Amino acid sequence: LQSTGSSGINAEYGQHYYITNNLSSSTMKCLLFVVALAAVSFAEMGPWCYDGCTTINEFGSGEDSSLDDIPKEDKFCSSATIKRCALGQTCNSFEIRGTGDVTVGDVESEGQMKMTHHYCGTAEDKISDEVCSSIEQEMQKGWDDMPEGAGFTVTNVEADCDENVEACSEDCVQMDNHPDWEAHPSAAALHQISALLIAALMAVWGM
Repeated sequence: LQSTGSSGINAEYGQHYYITNNLSSSTMKCLLFVVALAAVSFAEMGPWCYDGCTTINEFGSGEDSSLDDIPKEDKFCSSATIKRCALGQTCNSFEIRGTGDVTVGDVESEGQMKMTHHYCGTAEDKISDEVCSSIEQEMQKGWDDMPEGAGFTVTNVEADCDENVEACSEDCVQMDNHPDWEAHPSAAALHQISALLIAALMAVWGM
């Protein structure tokens, strides 16, 4: 048997150490690069927003307010509607004022409702008459679909909507109302991060 000299062992160990150390260093650099890109991708997104949320701000008939009778979930946006808007978008809101004939027994009075709708859009958005008309139809349908035992009916609903939106670009969500909410990456962000990780792994495997 021929023994391997110490110089050969040292050379082999040195080569193994160089390759391993170089690979570890390259891997770390790639991972840091991915983290940096991911941070940039998150920074280059729009504000947190209530998206697809409608709140009731005023509700009543005649001179009487019935807002206290409205469930809390109808007066505040839920955590489920919190969303990160896309880059270039703003958190928009506009007011909807509705009126209708409220009949309780044989007594008829004018009912009033004021709502605010929140969504991701652009600061230049305009609420057209067609959009407001469709909201009016949905409001009337909502009253028509009430159970028979509701004790009142609402007819002849009319809606008036703000043409211009209120555009918010920061601090648009009332976080005090969502103490248990945690931010989660959007599907687009997760896809982007996955693509970056795959690219990094391919770079490491190619070394």
